[in-house]
Amino acid sequence: MKSTKETILRESFKLFLAKGYDGTSVPDIERAAKITRGAIFHHFINKEDIFKQSADYFVLSFLEEVNYGEEYLSSSTPLKAFMGKCLEVIEARMKTFVQKTNVEITPASFMSFALYLKDHYEGWQEKALEYEKRKIDAWEKAINLAKEKNEIHPDTNEALLASTFHNLYMGLSYGGALVDKLSIPDLQRLWDYIYQQQVVK
Repeated sequence: MKSTKETILRESFKLFLAKGYDGTSVPDIERAAKITRGAIFHHFINKEDIFKQSADYFVLSFLEEVNYGEEYLSSSTPLKAFMGKCLEVIEARMKTFVQKTNVEITPASFMSFALYLKDHYEGWQEKALEYEKRKIDAWEKAINLAKEKNEIHPDTNEALLASTFHNLYMGLSYGGALVDKLSIPDLQRLWDYIYQQQVVK
């Protein structure tokens, strides 16, 4: 059973996506969550607090909930294995997000919400940069291991390659949001192409 706080966060997030922060009122949240104002303010200080916590819960934690597993560490082709795991994680994350919010949210509305945070959530840029750093670090770890195991060329620039993989994903996510959603097959095809340029023949 979902908690009262989670219900408020979920319904508020849906409203923020559909109507924006300024277009969403506390009475809107009351009606959507079917919860009294007193119950809302038992859990939150004000609308801004609801907004920030919904962003933390549905954007930041959504992006952070990643378990790459340990299988790639023992693989003879750790980078290839890591790429496969990343694709699995991204696809599962997209499905989980719809289940968590219980609504068909368009990638465009999610992207718009994330961009809005940059100018309206103090400290958001620092959180986003820290997220980027952790993702690049994970790629670099797999790339360095691939170099050690002679899977890819030993002179490969791990920082540049890690950024290329990650930024391709971010770019396709944004581009996909403009038309429909991120295409996993397209991402896999591009990652495979970059990978093949690095593989020791």
